[in-house]
Amino acid sequence: MNRFFLRRGLRLALAFLFSLPALSLAHEGHDHDEAPAPATAAADATPGRFTATSAGFELVGVLSGKLLTLYLDHAVDNRPVEGATLEVAVGGRMLPASAHGAGEFEVTLDATPDHGPVPVRVKVVTSAASAQLDGTLEAEAHAHAEATHGERSTKTLLLWGAGGAAVLALLAFGTRRALRSGAAA
Repeated sequence: MNRFFLRRGLRLALAFLFSLPALSLAHEGHDHDEAPAPATAAADATPGRFTATSAGFELVGVLSGKLLTLYLDHAVDNRPVEGATLEVAVGGRMLPASAHGAGEFEVTLDATPDHGPVPVRVKVVTSAASAQLDGTLEAEAHAHAEATHGERSTKTLLLWGAGGAAVLALLAFGTRRALRSGAAA
């Protein structure tokens, strides 16, 4: 009869142990369900990125530290824009943009933005057309996302540690009980 309880306890402990990976993988902001369809307005709220469009151009900006990389394409066929010059204002401050290939430009900021939405205004000039594109860079959300990810990693480790301790406690209890019942027989 005691072996029955020991086996049952071991099965429960193993079931709990094997369920821990599933519990730790899906946490707030990180589930594995199908992603919702992206909205056009949501692209401006992506941390460290912004988009801006006009009738003739599409612009995507990606922030990495103090380096803002800009990708400029034709709106009609998504080809990189060649031979363009950009006038870039980040947070109201004019900054030089240097070309690094067809449709790719880099702007070095004075400092990494660390707060709120930062307005970005880009004037595009080509031999055939010109346009002004406006976007918003969400810098603060980026820093917050990195901090939140670190907190989640710590929570995952704590969950694994607690689960392992629970399994060990169940195994110790079951072994002790089996030894007592074996000695009594």
